[in-house]
Amino acid sequence: MKTFTITALAACIAVASAKIATFVDPATNQTIRHFDCDVNRGKASAHFNDTTKFLLRNSRRPNSLQAISKRQTVSPAITIQTYFHILTTTAKSGQVTQDMATQQAAALNKAYNPIGVSFNLVNTSFTTDDEWAVGDGTAMDDAKKALRVGTYKDLNLYFHSDLTGGILGTCTLPSQVTAQTQVSQYYTDGCNINANTMPGGSMTGYNLGMTTVHETGHWLGLLHTFEGYSCTGDGDMIADTPMQSTSTDGCPTKPAKDSCPSVTGVDPIHNYMDYSSDACYTNFTPGQVSRIQTDGDITTTTMDTLKRRLSVGGGGPAQRQSSLQAQNADADLAKMGYKSELPRSLSMLSILGLSFAIMAVPFGLSTTLYITLTDGQSVTIIWGWVLVSLISLSIAASLAEICAVYPTAGGVYYWSAMMSTRKYAPIASWITGWLNLVGNWTVTLSINFSGAQLILSAIGLWREDWSANPWQTVLMFWAWMFVCFSVNAFASKYLDLINKICIYWTAASVLIIIVTLLAMSDDYRSGEFVFAHYDASASGWPDGWAFFVGLLQAAYTLTGYGLVASMCEEVQNPAREVPKAMVLSVAAAGITGIIYLIPLLFVLPDIQTLLDVASGQPIGTLFKIVTGSAGGGFGLLFLILGILFFAGVGALTASSRCTYAFARDGAIPGYKWLGTTNKTLDIPLWGLVLSTVVDCLLGLIYFGSTAAFNSFTGVATICLSCGYGLPILVSVLRGRRMVKHSSFPLGKFGFAINILCLCWIALAIALFCMPVSLPVTASSMNYASVVFVGFAAMSFAWYIIHGRKNFTGPPVVQDADPMLEGKPHPIDGDGELGLETETKLAMKES
Repeated sequence: MKTFTITALAACIAVASAKIATFVDPATNQTIRHFDCDVNRGKASAHFNDTTKFLLRNSRRPNSLQAISKRQTVSPAITIQTYFHILTTTAKSGQVTQDMATQQAAALNKAYNPIGVSFNLVNTSFTTDDEWAVGDGTAMDDAKKALRVGTYKDLNLYFHSDLTGGILGTCTLPSQVTAQTQVSQYYTDGCNINANTMPGGSMTGYNLGMTTVHETGHWLGLLHTFEGYSCTGDGDMIADTPMQSTSTDGCPTKPAKDSCPSVTGVDPIHNYMDYSSDACYTNFTPGQVSRIQTDGDITTTTMDTLKRRLSVGGGGPAQRQSSLQAQNADADLAKMGYKSELPRSLSMLSILGLSFAIMAVPFGLSTTLYITLTDGQSVTIIWGWVLVSLISLSIAASLAEICAVYPTAGGVYYWSAMMSTRKYAPIASWITGWLNLVGNWTVTLSINFSGAQLILSAIGLWREDWSANPWQTVLMFWAWMFVCFSVNAFASKYLDLINKICIYWTAASVLIIIVTLLAMSDDYRSGEFVFAHYDASASGWPDGWAFFVGLLQAAYTLTGYGLVASMCEEVQNPAREVPKAMVLSVAAAGITGIIYLIPLLFVLPDIQTLLDVASGQPIGTLFKIVTGSAGGGFGLLFLILGILFFAGVGALTASSRCTYAFARDGAIPGYKWLGTTNKTLDIPLWGLVLSTVVDCLLGLIYFGSTAAFNSFTGVATICLSCGYGLPILVSVLRGRRMVKHSSFPLGKFGFAINILCLCWIALAIALFCMPVSLPVTASSMNYASVVFVGFAAMSFAWYIIHGRKNFTGPPVVQDADPMLEGKPHPIDGDGELGLETETKLAMKES
């Protein structure tokens, strides 16, 4: 496939191309072939997709599927100023004439005048340029940049004597452009057409000018009648176009072409938006006409508004956009089998803040510092962080690619089911769901338990010989969990604000801490120590293995990015915003960690002194030694405790949503209560209660092991990593076809990135069951494997009691596999397509 380069408008427009059966054009000796143009609504601007969805759902379906033909007449209500640009090679100069251009304009008007649209040919320019006539590489953009005239509401058509790629034409769909937008941002707008398709051209069967009619339809906002290549779903987002699963070659009338015999109506081969031969074209449907002119009850009727972007009436632009996104997200969720019960009040910045809060980089690195000081010191701290950051970025991108297709609070649980076959979907979703649930519970436990230890360690800044006993630690943990519960239960309307504040608090805290430490330290480590010092003698492990055991610090800190998928049902445009937040949060966390760790190592005091701290949390002592006072140390520690607040609240928020999403499908005992929301508080209250109670009970493990925190971090990292890995594994095993048209694609590197992620997860399972140091005693044992097996046994028992007979997985009722071309989904066997055309986009135009 040959694609052309676009600049400022690249993120906003979709390219739509026409193709015909393979043959050789006698005028150019060019093979015109079946062309894979990769056109689908996933490539269109978000505003275009939101608007067409809204128009479809609010349109009144015509009483008849009878099309408006060229024989009918409607007084033109819209006049479009049109400019033709004829581009020929030196050898073909003069072959495209003004008479051909005039006839082309007449053909265009003959097709569109009956539906109230006319084209006024203002000017025809002729240019001889061997590169522009082909339009290869950047030449097509160069030609448009030099030749385009008029505003965004004016149509520019470029006719190439030797158009590249073996195609008949290509055009742009509308995008969001305002009166203030500069031409430099939309100069690529318009259609590129093979000049041999003009009336009098050499393209036999396709030389009546209908290619221009077809491409202009795209410019006016119409999709192909076979959009999605499926017999179910919304197709081209027009209510009255018959379902069509294949494009048309020629004009097959005897017998009539019917690619969807199970639904009413034969293929609309006479419709200008199919791929028929020129003589076959005769009409648009009333729905297509309404879309072009826009429905007077919903939008204004001026072409200026249409081309600036089908603005929906009611409220200001931002309000209309938010309303559209929320309605579309609710409808998409309904077609995934769920009713929207939570308010969509969170923005992308809020989700980014939540993910950033859960990872809580300065807090996570500070509370696990003793791990890397034991297992390798500087090399493990710095380079282990860099390594795990890159791996985490790969996993986040892999999950984001899937999340863009299936944006639901079920997250990895739902994704595993959607991408599995019918036979394995229930067990895949059951295993993934329980891994994700336990991971959510234990990461919340780890954050808040280490927070309780950190709060108590502040006392040791003034009383160095003091250390909290188990009861004091557990009671502090319970008190802190109550704080997090209260914020989530009674201040949920402020969560959006809290998540946003987290970003600024974290950034300010890191800046204050590193500046203070660097300014007040009396001694500084060398660059060699910071970047190359390695000492694992305190670990008892072989040197090489100690480095890998020490990666728990970075892996635990960065593991929370996937939890934000459980917030999809509280975001207005989750398919776009949540995937971006996942990846951006990991990137931001990785950079924040480097900025935090390097200065910390430059001022690092005696390592043994830090490892001997009675509380097991040396960061407060580090601050005290460097600043020279307990008060100074507490001042910096207070900033870390502020981050604890955001992390604890955010983790419990995500955990409660995960519990709610899993319970509503009957996968947890007490699901009838846990799978509901409290109408007064607008939260899944019982999911919040269970998450809090489970964490409080798990905290009792501390009475048996003073190294319980290692167990909590290990099991959280293992469960979440496995939970992330299963949908990725299923995607890989099925050839990644379910994410091929994700709006957040990994492209040609997707398979390699997925395999890298799976290899790391396999290694992590073994690594993070290991104790931080040897020899192992009952109190220093890493009980991650015990906790993991305990939850596995609970899950297995509930599956035998209930799940084996009653659990069928999430309500995946529709086909989202573009490879199936309208066939029933392998999980369910029937039902309509539920994720709109984003999830059943055309693999190619064949």
